[in-house]
Amino acid sequence: MTKPAIPYRIFPLGDAAFSIEFQSDSLLEANEHVHFFQNFFIENPIDHILSLVPAYRTLTIHVDLRALVFSEGRLSDVIDQVQNLVVQSTKKSLAPGILHRIPVRYDTNMAPDLTWALEETGLSLSEFIEVHTKPIYRVFMIGFLPGFGYLGEVDQRIQLPRKSTPLPVKAGSVGIAGNQTGVYPGDSPGGWQIIGHSDFTCIENGISRLQAGDSVQFYAIES
Repeated sequence: MTKPAIPYRIFPLGDAAFSIEFQSDSLLEANEHVHFFQNFFIENPIDHILSLVPAYRTLTIHVDLRALVFSEGRLSDVIDQVQNLVVQSTKKSLAPGILHRIPVRYDTNMAPDLTWALEETGLSLSEFIEVHTKPIYRVFMIGFLPGFGYLGEVDQRIQLPRKSTPLPVKAGSVGIAGNQTGVYPGDSPGGWQIIGHSDFTCIENGISRLQAGDSVQFYAIES
């Protein structure tokens, strides 16, 4: 078999699903592979594939096992078809997703962990805001809650550890955990350090406004 240009591995998940894990050293590059092949398999459908679920480095493929069995096929047959396409594919640039500009109030009255975050990082409030708002973050995946986008990567200067015990978090809270940041779409338990608050509506007409592959840039507003 031809050696793939993109490092990857495929592993089964039971009888009716398997994942492709892209093994680039760069998380951004790996995630681009995930969304490229998600779109590729949507545009070039393979028999018996039911759904495609993107994550950071993996694309999980669910198979219609009943239809596969009735056709006297096996999961390994679908895996072989997918693997051949991954090996033979010449990856092209993805069409850019939507850039969302999201307002944030960096106010200690609305962000219970902001004072601690400033002490932990040694930054002034203005420095912290500048570091958090400068990047254009990639929406790596949607999960945890409907509309919750995992955004990255956060500058090392403001990376903060996840809380050991989740606490109640209000809708619109902007948090940081490790190299990720994001906006809570609703009231929820949460373990991220809350450093701001936004009025951004994460769900509109029952659909997440953020989609995997989109981009986000925060900007500061007055309370």
